[in-house]
Amino acid sequence: MNKLSYHSSIRDVIHHLNLSGRDAMAFLYNEKSKRLDFIFTDGDVRRALLSGVSLDSPVSTLINIKQSRENLPYISVKPNTPVEEIINILESKNVRQIIVLDDNSGQVLEVLHKEDLITGKSVPRKAALIMAGGFGKRLMPYTKNVPKPMLDIDGKPFLEYQLTHLRDSGIHDFYLSVFHLKNIIMDHFVDGASFKVHIDYLEEQTPLGTAGCINLIKSKWFDHLLIINGDIYCDFDVNNLFEFHIHNNADITMCVKEYVFNIPYGTIKTDGINLVEVEEKPIITRFINAGIYIFEKNILEYLLEYEHIDITDFISKMVNQKKVVKCYPIINDWIDMGTPDDYEKVKRSVLKKSQRQE
Repeated sequence: MNKLSYHSSIRDVIHHLNLSGRDAMAFLYNEKSKRLDFIFTDGDVRRALLSGVSLDSPVSTLINIKQSRENLPYISVKPNTPVEEIINILESKNVRQIIVLDDNSGQVLEVLHKEDLITGKSVPRKAALIMAGGFGKRLMPYTKNVPKPMLDIDGKPFLEYQLTHLRDSGIHDFYLSVFHLKNIIMDHFVDGASFKVHIDYLEEQTPLGTAGCINLIKSKWFDHLLIINGDIYCDFDVNNLFEFHIHNNADITMCVKEYVFNIPYGTIKTDGINLVEVEEKPIITRFINAGIYIFEKNILEYLLEYEHIDITDFISKMVNQKKVVKCYPIINDWIDMGTPDDYEKVKRSVLKKSQRQE
């Protein structure tokens, strides 16, 4: 079990969550009594980040946010609790996992997952769309004869890393939107069989924008569609993203990434010609679109045939239609492979990950 201390930061919480794998829980024990005080989940961290909390903030900040939302620091059951009772608790609390706690020691014995307890329940059908049709103009001359998603990363095209990451997370049905130098992509992946997946190609005759090509999907058999730009490197937890989307009853989930930049000058606030405030070299923090989304199948009905529309414009349109659009903060490494410098960063990140796995 991953244990924190009251001296930990939110960054430490994220580290423990990453170590916990499927359980995605970090445990804070009382240093004197050794009993469990708090449990933190991925959702706790993401809510804190969206409220403007820094990764270097103390864990007490996370506790305060959690206590403001919930009466209890965690939900637990005793050992040997009947399965039916546990399922009822999970459903009444609208959570997907629960801890088994030893009353005597105050220690977590195990984490139970709802999907393991419920048998015979239909599994949501998932598919993924990778946007691979762009020209990659910012990466010229690399992309003169090679589509950007097919640029070499340690002996394999980048798109192959994306596809296998999603496949290893349980997605086996893919759509690839293609346009620029599409035959290079189609000749490499063919129907996907050699990669143990199934691939359908969305072939644009003219560029339809990052959302317009979605309407080329004819058989909408899936429940949830993950969409990712073909130039995004991100070693994110795919299943956690789906759980977030389903748990929040979202029509659309947009992944966002914290972006911090320093203004190297003193900034001035005025009222007319009067000086109000001088702030020396401020640090500005904003969330940016991470280029990763989940769409519910019914949302695709709002796309018009052969309409040219970008995905951000379409999502804004859905917000105006009062659809449920949630933001999921990415806390993993994230790189938009848009420039030669970013391309080199992706190479280094992939190499580092390969070395860790050896």
